[in-house]
Amino acid sequence: MIILSTKGLCVKQIADILKLSVDTVSDWLSAYEAKGFLGLYDQPIPGRPPRLSKQQEQQIDQWLDHSPRDEGYQHSNWTLKLMLHHVHKVFHKQFSLTRIWQIIRRLGFVTIRYNVSEPFQKNEKMRSHIRIHFFLDKVRHNISSKQLYYCDG
Repeated sequence: MIILSTKGLCVKQIADILKLSVDTVSDWLSAYEAKGFLGLYDQPIPGRPPRLSKQQEQQIDQWLDHSPRDEGYQHSNWTLKLMLHHVHKVFHKQFSLTRIWQIIRRLGFVTIRYNVSEPFQKNEKMRSHIRIHFFLDKVRHNISSKQLYYCDG
């Protein structure tokens, strides 16, 4: 774009060649004229600040490393709904299950599905009552990767 401009082409011609809008070409050329090549770098895009601080995310990570019983719950494993409830209770912030799941994934957790026993799978009546639960835990034999378990039952 800059080279085409230095060769004497007008903004409209450059826009046609590059299949860009005239405004886009004009903005890029203006940025180059104002700041040189540094003007062509993308500027940071401001967005909404995160709703959880880094310390709060680290706290979630620590909770996931321990049993919910350590926090006064009767569950043996963290579930997405239980974590959602606990985050709301402690931080007074409401999130969707999807957002909690995204936070947990960013913390390095992945899903693993437990296998259901063969007799259970063949029994249609029992299979119709299967509910999926998401359990948050770490794999004890693989310290380097955090795991998010879910199983049928």
